[in-house]
Amino acid sequence: MSEEVFDNPTGWVRAHIRRYVERDGKFNGRDSLLITTRGRRTGRLRRTALYYGRDGDNYILVATGDPAWYRNLLENPAVVLQVRTGRFAALAQPADAAERARLWELMVGVFPKYEAYEHEAGRPLPIVVVTPTDGGFAGPNP
Repeated sequence: MSEEVFDNPTGWVRAHIRRYVERDGKFNGRDSLLITTRGRRTGRLRRTALYYGRDGDNYILVATGDPAWYRNLLENPAVVLQVRTGRFAALAQPADAAERARLWELMVGVFPKYEAYEHEAGRPLPIVVVTPTDGGFAGPNP
């Protein structure tokens, strides 16, 4: 029996997830993905939609604000990504200082508003590197 997955409760994000599923992964003309994390306090599976970049085989994400999905993956880096209709296990971790500048430029190219978001935050926004895994996955399984 599969565990229930709870979509992000924020109205516009929930709508993004619904449109994602209906439109095969496009949102406002940009590629996006769904990430499922395990809630650090509840243990429930949590899903949200995000824009992404690619760096080789890795998926690159930006954590704007103080999102629950980011705090969840810090506690448990095992995640599930859905890109278009494909779903796969992955491990997520914050980018290290050495790779952050390069990945930041990549992500500003994907979604230029990230620069304004970072300026408003008054601090560097976390960048997450998500690496697909091949078996032995013990993370959330939507």
